[in-house]
Amino acid sequence: MKSSTLNYRTNTSNKISSINSTINNLSTLTDLDLISETNKNSIIAKQESIKSQELNLEKQSFNLENSKKLLAETIKTYELSIVSKENDISSKKTNLEILKLNLEDLLE
Repeated sequence: MKSSTLNYRTNTSNKISSINSTINNLSTLTDLDLISETNKNSIIAKQESIKSQELNLEKQSFNLENSKKLLAETIKTYELSIVSKENDISSKKTNLEILKLNLEDLLE
């Protein structure tokens, strides 16, 4: 009887160890699946972030090009304005010289 009780306890202990081992293995597998899913989600999030950053970079490049064009147009406008004002000053100087000559003629 002692022998059969001992065998029963040994068999029961072995079965409990086997069940615990199976539970631990299942727990590990589930964790690996979760880790795999988390990694997949992380990769997708990173890919979306990269796409978003690329789009943002394209927008900024477009804005930069537009700003360069606007700057070039503004510089040209100011240069033309300066030339026009210089021509106006030259014309007024010429008119002043003519007026001085006319005044001298009148005074003579």
